[in-house]
Amino acid sequence: MDQRQCLNNGSVFSMPVRRQTQLRVIEGSAWITLAGCAKDHILKAGESLRMPPNRLLVAEALQDCILIAEAILET
Repeated sequence: MDQRQCLNNGSVFSMPVRRQTQLRVIEGSAWITLAGCAKDHILKAGESLRMPPNRLLVAEALQDCILIAEAILET
C-alpha cells in the first residue's frame, strides 16, 4: 500500500512503518528520523530511503515537499 503525503515547510508527519518500506521524496526536501536508528537523514527531491519494519517514521518538511511511502514486496 502506497501513502502520499504533501507537507508545507516546517510541518511534521509521523507514521508507523510496519513492513519494509521505501520512502521517496518527489518534490522539496525533508528531515527524516526513524525510531531506533542513531542517524537522521535529509532527503531531497529524487532521493529515497529504505526503512526497516517496526519503526516510527517522523518527517519534517525543510521546504514544501511531497513524500511517497511504498511497501517493498518480497518475492
